[in-house]
Amino acid sequence: MTESWWSWLLPVEVPLECGGELHHLRWEDGSLAALDHEDPEGERALGALGAERPACIEILDAWARHADDLGVLTLSSRGMADPVQVEVEDQMPGRGMNRIRPARGVTSATPAAARGGSGWTAFAPLGAHPMMQGPSPGPFEGITKLMALGGAMSQRLVATVIAAWSDRVAAGDEAVEGHVPTLTAALYGRVTSSVRSWLSDAALEVELEMIPASESPSINLEGQLATVRLPFLWLSEIWVRDLSVVLNWFVLRTISSDQGELQLLAISPNFSEVRPITIRLD
Repeated sequence: MTESWWSWLLPVEVPLECGGELHHLRWEDGSLAALDHEDPEGERALGALGAERPACIEILDAWARHADDLGVLTLSSRGMADPVQVEVEDQMPGRGMNRIRPARGVTSATPAAARGGSGWTAFAPLGAHPMMQGPSPGPFEGITKLMALGGAMSQRLVATVIAAWSDRVAAGDEAVEGHVPTLTAALYGRVTSSVRSWLSDAALEVELEMIPASESPSINLEGQLATVRLPFLWLSEIWVRDLSVVLNWFVLRTISSDQGELQLLAISPNFSEVRPITIRLD
């Protein structure tokens, strides 16, 4: 049986001050839970009547609003070389986490049709995204709180959003059509960070074409330009599992994933060979 998208992603717990006590949030199997609250719905009802809303419940509600929000991918890190800087105005955990410095994003994405190709192509340097100049606008406040939970937890939340949109792309959901530029930008930023790290070249230019999952992925290097063709599915199959580079080979796609074994298709650092790599979890 094929494994779920969250396979190989370990559960993550983070502490949070809530009502003067130290509570814990846990992400596991694609879901976020507040471990110290037995009746979240009851506490929401009390909050609607004027009671103080617990910090844990605020986080759960923020996640419910943003679990498939592409803004999460805009604000979050593209990789180890691209950290998100969160400014905490109030040092009390669980409070005041309402400002975030954006990760370096994509400054442009243009239809490949204009370039004589198919799908969408992103071709731009990593830099401050124009959407994110200045303080975070109101709609991003909930995302800011989620990203401020910390590296491992924020990575799991990003993985959940990526999985939601990977499913929509695979299913041919009509909602995808209006978000192709944003999806391409999300893929581009993470591919660029991964390729530059793989080739140890921070100045490398990257051109990306987001292709259907049915097409063959590829990467080629000519001078200072890497041309990459990958599906959005690469993010949920490869990137969120931290498998972009294995044994110094760049991973193009998953061949199979079943019962603790991954078979990956990868290309050598000199671009001379493409072959499967198998990873087993004993």
